[in-house]
Amino acid sequence: MLYTTKQIAEMYSSSESEVTPYMITQTWIKNGLKYIKGKGHAYLYKKEWVEEYLEKNAIQNMVTFDFQENSKSRFKKNNMCKVL
Repeated sequence: MLYTTKQIAEMYSSSESEVTPYMITQTWIKNGLKYIKGKGHAYLYKKEWVEEYLEKNAIQNMVTFDFQENSKSRFKKNNMCKVL
């Protein structure tokens, strides 16, 4: 089944975080979310594509966060600036 941008935004919004159609079209698509071009300027998505994108993005964010945390701790321990 294919979903519109608005439907995906509603599905993935929660009380903790709001997903907007703008966020999907301007950020998620540009960062690799698969889509099908619909009529006019419409985009259509499979739920599996969105799940795959979110899972991949969550893993990348965890790796980036871990790298940043490790960099900070090395900076404090060595008491000098390192370019990583």
